[in-house]
Amino acid sequence: MKRKLLLTTSLIATLLQVSCGDIGDEPAFGTVDGDDTISATGVPAVENFRIDLEEGYVMTVFDADDNIYSPGETNSLIINAYDHNGAPVSNLTVNFAAEWGVLPEGTSCVTDTSGSCSVAWAISDPGTVPSDYCVRVVAYTTGEESYFESNGNNIFDDEDTTHPGTPGKFVNGFIDIPDPFFDTDGDGTYTFGTDIPVPGFDSHTAADGLYNGSQTCTTTNFCSTTNTITIWDDTFMDLKDESTSTTITPAPDNECVGYPP
Repeated sequence: MKRKLLLTTSLIATLLQVSCGDIGDEPAFGTVDGDDTISATGVPAVENFRIDLEEGYVMTVFDADDNIYSPGETNSLIINAYDHNGAPVSNLTVNFAAEWGVLPEGTSCVTDTSGSCSVAWAISDPGTVPSDYCVRVVAYTTGEESYFESNGNNIFDDEDTTHPGTPGKFVNGFIDIPDPFFDTDGDGTYTFGTDIPVPGFDSHTAADGLYNGSQTCTTTNFCSTTNTITIWDDTFMDLKDESTSTTITPAPDNECVGYPP
């Protein structure tokens, strides 16, 4: 196992710009454009797998005047899943994990015909709040890695591996992902002793340097015999003091380290 909107047309446009693994100017496969055609493969691609927050990235959770946390504050974690051609993947079970807070509606949901589903996040015991007041959330499911299609033949070949693609994303022509984790230091890579594995991935498997996907692979060095993998996306909620209307995260510019997405 490894790693790194259709609600409205305007929401889709927004979601293409957010989260740790944003879709770049050069998509791996198809552009997520709201096509109503259901995925023929039923396999989401990591480049087209997105998590977003209904209430945005700042949550009002604390009143310094009364020294209490605000009960009942919620935020919906919305997932949108598309295959390598940008077609929505339905009937897909997506799992969620939060660094802090509770998921009162459950830790998973099943995508509808638009490739979307959501769960609710809510404030929990304030005694366990992260020390940096940044709550990271992760969505993950079974899918495939994305590669950069440079020649239009729908085959991951040696020509694709030499294309620069999006810098820092398509290394060797594809997105190679590790197990999901809470990126505490915000550097995009797993740091033992600092970052926190998502429950169920405690041993943490790093990216293996091979393309795991359903598309035909003919590269000299990068083809895996495994077609699927755990794909994931993450984002954050920056906690806010309602009495002062300022974020209380002790991070640069009052933002979670390594963000905004």
